[in-house]
Amino acid sequence: MGEVEGSFIDMAIEVAQSHHERWDGKRTSTLGLSGGGIPLSARIVALADMYDACCSPRVYRHQPIRREKVLQMIEEDTGHAFDPVVVVAFFRSKDDFWETEGHLQD
Repeated sequence: MGEVEGSFIDMAIEVAQSHHERWDGKRTSTLGLSGGGIPLSARIVALADMYDACCSPRVYRHQPIRREKVLQMIEEDTGHAFDPVVVVAFFRSKDDFWETEGHLQD
């Protein structure tokens, strides 16, 4: 396996293991990570995972949560569940994100 493939696999493992860790370290999973100790890739996926879980239909909730409400939830969890820097990056790029989301739904 090449260096690029190996680093990709390593990042995938980090995400799988730690994307449910909270920025503030409360209610952590088994790794007990917090803050900058959580890999950046996992901090990004944590926000994306929450956004997708809220904005998509689920078997336990057939109606997605309104986008405005999800944004409010993200803001409220900034510094708690989510890395503040990742949240700022998300809010800066949300319009591009929504445009891409719209194309994927078509």
